[in-house]
Amino acid sequence: MGHLFPLRFAFLSSTGLLLALSLLLAGCGFDGVGSPSDVELPADSPADQAPADDLDPADEQDAAGLVPVGQLACGDRFNGDTGAAQATNRVATYSCSGWDATGPEMTFAYVAEVAGQVTASIAELATEQDLDVYVLEDRGVGPDDGNCVGYGDAAATWDATAGSTYYVVVDGYLGSMGLFSLALECSDGDSGGHDPEPPAPGPDPGDGTPGPAAGTCATSTSLACSDTVSADTTGADASAAIDGYSCSSWDASGPEIVYSFEATEACQVTAALESIATGQDLDVYVMENVGSGCASDQCIAFGNTSTSWQAVTGTTYYIAVDGYQGDAGSFTLELGCSNTASGDDDDDSSQGTPGSTPGSTPGSTPGSLSPGSALSCGTSLNGTTGSSSSVSLSNNYGCSSWDASGPEDVYSFVPASAGDVTVTLPWMQPGQDLDLYILEDQGNGIVPSTCSAFGDSTVTFSAIAGQTYYIVVDGYYGAAGSYSLELDCASATEPFVGRTHCLDWNSVFISNPAGIGGLLNTVGIDLADYPILLSATAADANAGTISMLSAAAQVGTCNQAPGLSTWDLTPSQPGSYSAGHFAVGPVDMGISLGTSVLDLYDVTIEGDFSADGTTITNGTLDGELDIDPLNLPWGTCMFALSCHNCPSGSGTCITLSAEQAVLNDTGLGALTPVP
Repeated sequence: MGHLFPLRFAFLSSTGLLLALSLLLAGCGFDGVGSPSDVELPADSPADQAPADDLDPADEQDAAGLVPVGQLACGDRFNGDTGAAQATNRVATYSCSGWDATGPEMTFAYVAEVAGQVTASIAELATEQDLDVYVLEDRGVGPDDGNCVGYGDAAATWDATAGSTYYVVVDGYLGSMGLFSLALECSDGDSGGHDPEPPAPGPDPGDGTPGPAAGTCATSTSLACSDTVSADTTGADASAAIDGYSCSSWDASGPEIVYSFEATEACQVTAALESIATGQDLDVYVMENVGSGCASDQCIAFGNTSTSWQAVTGTTYYIAVDGYQGDAGSFTLELGCSNTASGDDDDDSSQGTPGSTPGSTPGSTPGSLSPGSALSCGTSLNGTTGSSSSVSLSNNYGCSSWDASGPEDVYSFVPASAGDVTVTLPWMQPGQDLDLYILEDQGNGIVPSTCSAFGDSTVTFSAIAGQTYYIVVDGYYGAAGSYSLELDCASATEPFVGRTHCLDWNSVFISNPAGIGGLLNTVGIDLADYPILLSATAADANAGTISMLSAAAQVGTCNQAPGLSTWDLTPSQPGSYSAGHFAVGPVDMGISLGTSVLDLYDVTIEGDFSADGTTITNGTLDGELDIDPLNLPWGTCMFALSCHNCPSGSGTCITLSAEQAVLNDTGLGALTPVP
């Protein structure tokens, strides 16, 4: 429709609304119920086995930062979301168009096998969005927005050269973003995939728009959970009474075979097609008996090769295998059931005891999972999804558009302090695609909609101290298998690290020896002139450790005294740190008084940092002080002080205990280490 006015209004028909709602339902854990799953990633692309982050079909990236998320072929379709994590937002305009393109974009690669016209068409799947399609030619620099060869509001057509690489970009006008359906058609007739016609949004039976005329099913065999049946839609069991279904806009003019299934309990049911006859395109549809038997206008789910739905106890469903545009042939149909209460297969009595292993017990909140083993910083473990410890209750997460229909393992984690936490799957079973999801406990247990971060084999999130998180290992498109998991924590930088704190001697209460201040005054020493400086160089609340330096200040100031050595208070072992409180020692250090540096032996220092890191309160110092360099008056040790031999060296020591000290930030940054 072109950009004829400053503002454009994206038209969304009632049929488009159904498709949008279908996608939203799929994102709520319905695993494809009502979603256009014929719009799929190419069968020869790694994307049909892995999320977009997994793909990387060609590590090409131009200066603008466009990165292909998948490889397209003629006849392929893809449902995407330019608001998803794998989208970029690097291009604001393209060389072939004057249109605004400031919304996020999603890029796909296409290599033309033969020469001919190619059309990339998109359908917008949500209201109040305006997405456009652009085609870039690879001229040796990857996806460059300066090499645009075609564009359009709903479709772009260009003459492709055999062997050349092109990039199809879905981008947003004036910042628009959202769901879309992309189809690629080639004039040479090479379909390269199922259902070559572009997807059209299906009608919504509840919005007043009539769907296909209802057809009455001719049912055959009755199926139960875990049944497998092989048949042929060209055979005697087939009929041709249905050409379309109310839940889909796909052509279904081929003959169909219909099976009945009665749910004996509430469960999630998956009907999957395998061994489809070569060259034929058979699809699967599910209808619910609402009192009128088997009718195509009661369709509730459909899919290209599989579909899932939530079955209600005692309800009868009809599963139709039908041919796209008249196709017919042999197939194998498998029916699988997962109990919604436990996640176990209906016919499997060998599952583990609930609660015994990660993820084995469902939560009390509908759609939620229960926590498994508790993890801590530095955890390293091995696990297996699909084992008796796993569940399979969530197919989608609130933070991601990836399929997560495989079984999942769930772990809990409560960080001791704030900071970045990284969860990694350094190894997973070959051929399986497991992903990571981080959920926050918001008081309702483990709910997939509370997902805040996700990743293919690694994910990093900013943790809040004391907050409960759930780490989920889940399978992409049903994947399951063994893996190893590691959890690493990096504490947020504590506010006192990198500061120097200066002792205020006036705040200190010297409990032992009580008269030391007066004795020092007799030899001309005022403690207030000789502050002690402390500087924390590192702190890890998760590990409960701290590193700290000490130094003497210039007389009468809080400036570091030049030329005097600093003292490492944690030379052989870190100090302890927890919730602002620190303790270092025992360690030997020096203290500057007058013109002398006195040795302190077996000294320990403790204190409490303020929340903003500017102050230390409740400071204490205990140790053995060598008073020999002070040249105190004769008889001091006999009458005034309790003196004894120092723990090391040959000096005379007194036990020094100081309390209630306050140290304030000097504002001069960290101490400079001096040997």
